[in-house]
Amino acid sequence: MRTLRGDLLHYTYRSIADHLRTIDRFTARGRTGDARTRQRCGAALAGLLLHPPAKFLKMYLLKAGFLDGTAGLIIAVLGSYYVFLKYAKLWEWHQREKKGGPDGNQ
Repeated sequence: MRTLRGDLLHYTYRSIADHLRTIDRFTARGRTGDARTRQRCGAALAGLLLHPPAKFLKMYLLKAGFLDGTAGLIIAVLGSYYVFLKYAKLWEWHQREKKGGPDGNQ
């Protein structure tokens, strides 16, 4: 095993637009997930309100994203947005199911 000299830079996304596309793709998969996810739909509203700010605080303060300046702020906001969108889509799915099906028709 060798030790690397210098920093290893890992760029997960090419741009903010690429990151947003990935967030939308990942949250689209998750909203109609397994039975455990669907059973938690009642908690979607609470998750929508509580989890995004918690994610931001975790990324920006606890994981020291503030040390990365504006980039750290943007990443923390996008992380929070991911969590918000996940719960918003879960809430939307739950509303459609209550009305009689995936498209809301009975």
